[in-house]
This record gives sequence, C-alpha cells and structure tokens, in this order.
Amino acid sequence: MDEHLPDDGNLKLSDYDSVHLEYYKRYPYIIYQLHCYIRKGFDMKAINDSEFESEVLKSKGLVLVDFWAEWCGPCRQLGPILEEVGKEYGEKVKICKMNVDEAPATAASYEIRSIPTMFLFKDGEKIDTKVGFNSQSAIETWLNSHM
Repeated sequence: MDEHLPDDGNLKLSDYDSVHLEYYKRYPYIIYQLHCYIRKGFDMKAINDSEFESEVLKSKGLVLVDFWAEWCGPCRQLGPILEEVGKEYGEKVKICKMNVDEAPATAASYEIRSIPTMFLFKDGEKIDTKVGFNSQSAIETWLNSHM
C-alpha cells in the first residue's frame, strides 16, 4: 500500500490493471478519492468558477460549498468528514468543493481569506459561514440548524 494513502482495507494495487498503475503512482490521492466515490456512491462535486452559478446559486435546497486547497492540511482533513456527512444526509444537502487555486474568481468575490471556509446556501442565497476545521458533529449540528 502506498504510504500516501490511508489504508481502509479495500484499496489494493491489484485492483488496477497495468495501464492504470502509472496513474496510481503519479496521483495516489486522486485515485483514492475516486475509489471512495465509487465504493460509497456519494457525489461530492468539485466545481469551478464557471459552474458555481448553476451548481450553487440556481440550486434549490441546501448547498454546502467547501473552499479548500490541495496544500492545506486542515482542508484535506475536512474532506473525509464531508464525505461522511454527505453519505448521512444524502439528497438533503448538496456538497460542492471549490479549490481556491483553481477557482480564484469565486473565492475573491466571496472574499475568502482563510481556508477551509464553508458556506451554506439555501435556494441560492448564502445563509451562513464556517471557517476552519470542524468536526463531523459540529457540521451536522450546523446543517440541522438550517433545515
């Protein structure tokens, strides 16, 4: 098992054919995330500046947007927590991730100064913000207060 991957007991190098092995070696975290997505059946959508309006502002119901960056340790710790929250809440809350390095216009327009920053939107309107790392229970309490 690659030292960069958490060992959840499910991901094995033998699961990948030789064509994909090179991608696994180059991008272990991305491959692991893809594996988790397929295994769990949860869609935590990565969006960019051009998708923000359609995926967040025009969405009905609750949308949690996580502003993060690959180089941010607390952001990477928050990722698996948001996956668990997404599994638990299902279609009650849509979760989107915006990499601030890849979506600088949206991050700038919302004046993101620290990451991770989570915005909660309801029917396209921003209703709340959380800055910094939060536990799963804190995020669930936050979401429940807006349902």
